[in-house]
Parts: sequence; C-alpha cells; structure tokens
Amino acid sequence: QWPDDAGLRLLKIQFAGELDEPPLLEEAMEQAADFDDAWSWLVRARALREIEAFDEAIEAAETALARASETGAARDRVAPLLELARVHAARAAAMPVNEQRDAILRRAAELADEARVIAPQDDEPRELLLALHGATGPLSDAGRFRQIVSELRQANENGRFYARLVIQDDLQNRRYELALTRALK
Repeated sequence: QWPDDAGLRLLKIQFAGELDEPPLLEEAMEQAADFDDAWSWLVRARALREIEAFDEAIEAAETALARASETGAARDRVAPLLELARVHAARAAAMPVNEQRDAILRRAAELADEARVIAPQDDEPRELLLALHGATGPLSDAGRFRQIVSELRQANENGRFYARLVIQDDLQNRRYELALTRALK
C-alpha cells in the first residue's frame, strides 16, 4: 500500500520525529505534502516539536488549529490547542530565563486553559497546566495549582490522572500503604 496509504505516510512523519531524524522527517513531510486536514498538521507539529524545530512546529500547530476551527465543532480544537501549548512550553524550556520566555510560558498556559474550558472532562489540559504551575514548574503558583487540582477532582474524580496525583501526594506524605492500596485499585 505504500506510498498511497495516508496512514502510513503520517506514521512515517511521527516515527521520524520520535527518532529525531530531521532528514527522514523532511522526506516524510514532502511525501505527505498533499494532506491539508487538521490531523495531518497535528502529526507534523508533534514531529517538529520532537526534533525541536519550534518555529515550524508552531506554524504546523496553528495550521492544525485553523483547520480544526473550520469544522465549527469546538471539541475539534482541543488537540491542536494542546499541541500548540506543548510546543510553546518546549520552546520556552530551551530558552534562558527572561521576560520573553515567561511570555511564551504564559501563552502556553492560556492555550491549555482554553482547551480545558472546551473539554472540561479531559485530563490532558489540566496535566499540562499542573506541570506549568506546579512547585517545580516554570510558572510555579501554589494557588493556581490547588485550584486546578480542585477542578480536576470535581470534573473527573475517578480518572487515572487524578488517581495518580492522589497517589503521589500519599507518597510525599509517607502514607505508603494507602498509596499502594490506591495504586492497586
């Protein structure tokens, strides 16, 4: 089916990014140049982020977001918003600490927050927000962190991500047996 199968061509892009092989990624993206839907642009953005081609990754994620917005369904915007937020966060992580970096991180948080509003039951937006606002995060903010955890508990108390947070808290507070019991549920 190669090279006609669209899924295989997109997988080649994904693998090239994960393998950190820029020449292979360039070849794979050329082979998929005729794809212009949101998902294809999203795959490109993820792969470009993996190889730290941040400007191109931002452009691809913004294109994915534009294509997703064309459907009229807000839910279609969630994955591109999250990828755009991840690209901004990854870009900022590679920068020295300064005002520009802080602005990029705030933009990443805004994008993740927008995804959270659209899809309140999804864990991924909150996971990214917690990474940004956590004690060791680049936008460390204990109040915002607690607020996000509280929202997560209300929105998806039975979700795996919330369970992982509770287990981590148990471990940090030396409640090992309780953590083990929760982990085995």
